[in-house]
Amino acid sequence: MKGLMLKEFYMAWKYCWLFLVITLVFLGMAMLPSSENLFLLVYPSALACFIPVTLLSYDSQSKWDVYFETLPTSRAQYVSAKYLIGLIYGEFVLGLTALTQLLAMKLNAEGDLNQLCSLLCAIQFLAISPPALCLPLIFKWGVEKGRIVFLVMIGVVCGGSAVLALNVNDGGIFSLPGNLSVWLLLGAIVLYALSWRLSIRLYRTREL
Repeated sequence: MKGLMLKEFYMAWKYCWLFLVITLVFLGMAMLPSSENLFLLVYPSALACFIPVTLLSYDSQSKWDVYFETLPTSRAQYVSAKYLIGLIYGEFVLGLTALTQLLAMKLNAEGDLNQLCSLLCAIQFLAISPPALCLPLIFKWGVEKGRIVFLVMIGVVCGGSAVLALNVNDGGIFSLPGNLSVWLLLGAIVLYALSWRLSIRLYRTREL
């Protein structure tokens, strides 16, 4: 499992380094006093959580998803490595989002810590939900057949951030009901865990 994770980190660094640049640009724009575009905060986390889909695509192109079966690793470990790498990078970017928004609050002398926590819960839900929904389908049918689902899920991220921004209170994008934020966070955790288990189950029965 350790070897699989190292391989995922190397692949992510080689092929997904541009995601970090995009993340820094978007989070920098979100720090501007006039910026209340929730998409600027959601999209970086969504990109990070979609890294497993990108890595699965490269595995398929190089036939590594077939080669790894000759190694002393199981299909469950292969799936788990993808979910873990998405979770690690997703939480890393969420941490960057929190730090940049705390800095923006200090520089702009506005905002509330409780509201920021609520917003981070919403971002977590919007970022995790799309990959959690499409990864089981990709593990079942492959990257090519799952590409349409992947594109639809990108649309869900865009639409979800817009809908959430329209339904917050008058306090701006930081103002979310406390109960809603808690349910969003719990929903994200449960959905990701169920998706993880389902992907393992589906991938075990797939013919490569």
